Amino acid sequence: MRPFDVALFKDGRPFSPGEGGTAVSVMDCPPPETLYGALRNAILTARGVNVASYMAGTLSGPDAEVLGNPKRRQLGTLTIKGPFWEEERSGSSQLLLPWPSDAIPVKMNGGQREFGYMLPAAASHSESDASANWPVSWLHNLIPRVRLASGHLGWPRGSAIQNDPGRMFLPVDAPDDVGGNLLRYLTLAPSLRSSVASRVVDVEPHSGIEKENGTGRVADGALYTAEFIRPRAGEQGSVMSFRFDVTAGADALPRQFVVGLGGERRPFSASSVETPAIATRVRDAVRQHLHQSQRGGKLYFRLLLLTPGLFTRNGWFPDGIDAATGGARFDGIDYQLISATIARPLWLSGWDLVRKSPKPSRPHVAPGAVYFLSASGGTNLAEAVMDRFWMNSIQEGPLAPASDSPHPCARMGMGIVLVGGLQL
Repeated sequence: MRPFDVALFKDGRPFSPGEGGTAVSVMDCPPPETLYGALRNAILTARGVNVASYMAGTLSGPDAEVLGNPKRRQLGTLTIKGPFWEEERSGSSQLLLPWPSDAIPVKMNGGQREFGYMLPAAASHSESDASANWPVSWLHNLIPRVRLASGHLGWPRGSAIQNDPGRMFLPVDAPDDVGGNLLRYLTLAPSLRSSVASRVVDVEPHSGIEKENGTGRVADGALYTAEFIRPRAGEQGSVMSFRFDVTAGADALPRQFVVGLGGERRPFSASSVETPAIATRVRDAVRQHLHQSQRGGKLYFRLLLLTPGLFTRNGWFPDGIDAATGGARFDGIDYQLISATIARPLWLSGWDLVRKSPKPSRPHVAPGAVYFLSASGGTNLAEAVMDRFWMNSIQEGPLAPASDSPHPCARMGMGIVLVGGLQL
């Protein structure tokens, strides 16, 4: 999916012309809820669904199963995972994932640049010599480490963490990344590659003046500015687009379509592809790495958040985790949250179909957040962790409250994670 021109994905705060009237894109790709609504509109149009019946909740049959019932605030079976940036060049493509917040640029004592990792200390801060003001005692402090020549993780004398280089992306080597950049990150290997945000999008401020309805006269003091984003045309004719997987309800979508998306309902073109966003060979390689990492009935692992997560109970960590202990139990396996690296929240909104007005803005955990966990009590922990978490949403499953029905945030593609190895 790519825009014909520019796009705007603002939050739900009121925006009106006048002093301070500026709309800013809070994300450089569509928020999952916005994308989900656009795909639902595409299905309505392609299938010739009676919109009045759909809005009234009287639609029936296969279309109702896919689209849901807005009157009862029920989503249908349509399920997505994404979106993610993708760079297309000469018949090949490269996925650009959110930069993991635990991967840090380090200036080594020899002057070269390397990427290290923020990893949890072996003991929680309440049990260690290091003091911290974490609000809960079970969290572990994070310590910067790099992969040494010996193969162990440590911190060479004379090395230093570099200043924040700005927003980055994690390129996924095409076509399968086996032994490539994504797998190096997931297995805590050195020599990561990054892609800066300025290579992906340009910010274009557009200014205008409000006109009165009917007369068309310019209103006094009604100057406004909207900061649109434009996907960049990269080197050697590369093209930036959004990539997402439709894991349920794809048959209801046309193979190609045009749909309005974001502020001002800017037009986007979309077309289907047959390959998944992340190859199964990467998953199998990580699965093997976890098998080799399990020690003494316990497995340590990381979860990299690829899309915004909305946790209404605990705020910054999944709602199924006990805030007093950091633990959760699912299918006979005990999960323990050890630590996390999290950026500032994203305040995202959406459009209420029934009330025909914006939904309230709510804080979401931003993509790139990393959760450090352990699993114990099972016989095959690596298989359980991969099956439950890999490219699935943590809005449901082991770290979510028990429920008999799919979580609507998971259907809309929120909280999608990848699994990586962890050493303490």
